[in-house]
Amino acid sequence: MMASMASLSTPYSSSFLGQKEVRSTPTSGKVFLRGAHPTKAMYGWANSRSKRKPPPVAADGVLNVGKDLGFRRDLHEHYTVPDPQTTVPLGMGSYGVVMKVSCKETGTEYAMKSIPKTPPNKRESKSPNAYLQKLENEVKVMQHVGPSLNVVYLYNVFEDDTHIHLVLEYCRGGELWRRIRNGKYSEAYAAKIIRSILRVVAQCHAKNVIYRDIKPDNFLFLNTRQDSPLKATDFGLATYYTPGEVLTRRCGTPSYLAPEVVMRKYGPEADNWSTGVTVYQLLSGKLPFSSQRGGIKE
Repeated sequence: MMASMASLSTPYSSSFLGQKEVRSTPTSGKVFLRGAHPTKAMYGWANSRSKRKPPPVAADGVLNVGKDLGFRRDLHEHYTVPDPQTTVPLGMGSYGVVMKVSCKETGTEYAMKSIPKTPPNKRESKSPNAYLQKLENEVKVMQHVGPSLNVVYLYNVFEDDTHIHLVLEYCRGGELWRRIRNGKYSEAYAAKIIRSILRVVAQCHAKNVIYRDIKPDNFLFLNTRQDSPLKATDFGLATYYTPGEVLTRRCGTPSYLAPEVVMRKYGPEADNWSTGVTVYQLLSGKLPFSSQRGGIKE
């Protein structure tokens, strides 16, 4: 058996938060966007060298700030939430920030993903209602998938005037991609990981959900042990489908996209292709196809 793999003290990937460019300091657990400050990134202001800018205004002049989505508004009555101005987050990106919170009654720790109601970029600000629907869809899909050995569990959802807050299972073991890159493992261990990913795909498809972004970045280890369960996270691109339905929205990460997705004519089998690419990467340490393009998440 190969030597056990080193864990990463900053467990939440940039992919989980919608930001690809990050630099990390594993010894301190700090993760920052390039040229960014945590609180600015939390509100979508990523460039610390520029003056503080207000959230983008939608094309029709309407912001999503203050809109009520029907989620609970008593977050601080049940959870101890650290001050984002003074606390280093577990992870962050252009779509939000993840902080460690604790239940006031039990002391149990959770990961809280806070996503702004205001679209974080100019493209999405043109359709603020569609952006909110996408956030609501992520919540509904995770609730629909429900408890699973290999899916990060969504315990509760809260909101305030500016953000949606997802209280999630706290995964301390780091992302799968970090372990692939930083450590050594046997083929038997890789097979165990592959079974976990296939279990996620099977459970999603059994509930008529297509994940649409299978890749190592979107899987976290529950703890730092080598036998830790692997958990799928970030259901931002997942959607419902009906058997036989042909999906046309092109989305995902280029290196893992099935050809049918590029051609805008696909079904749940596209997840199998992405899983195959991940299997190849686990066994060889590289991707089967190189991509010069950036992410094309829509």
